[in-house]
Amino acid sequence: YDVGLTSASDTIRIIWAYLLAMLEVDRKFHTNHPGFLVFDEPRQQGAEKVSFDALLHRAAQTADANQQVIFTTSEDKSLLEAMLATIKCKYTRFDGKILKPI
Repeated sequence: YDVGLTSASDTIRIIWAYLLAMLEVDRKFHTNHPGFLVFDEPRQQGAEKVSFDALLHRAAQTADANQQVIFTTSEDKSLLEAMLATIKCKYTRFDGKILKPI
């Protein structure tokens, strides 16, 4: 559905909102939602840092409902750690590639 927005960052923020909304709906109504989300490089469409920070803060609220949101990102370490400083979360950093040939 074309909502009339022109930028990729506008579109990605709509997708983020939809995904989180479906997760949050599951808190009040019986749905088939598995109770977790996985975001892979959510800023790849050029969303502003302030938008990504807001996404992280909203996603952190899922812990109170026994839900989980997992993020994978190659975001700058210092920026990401600054964003996570005020969020209750588990942060695991991997140096290099996570999957490697044996």
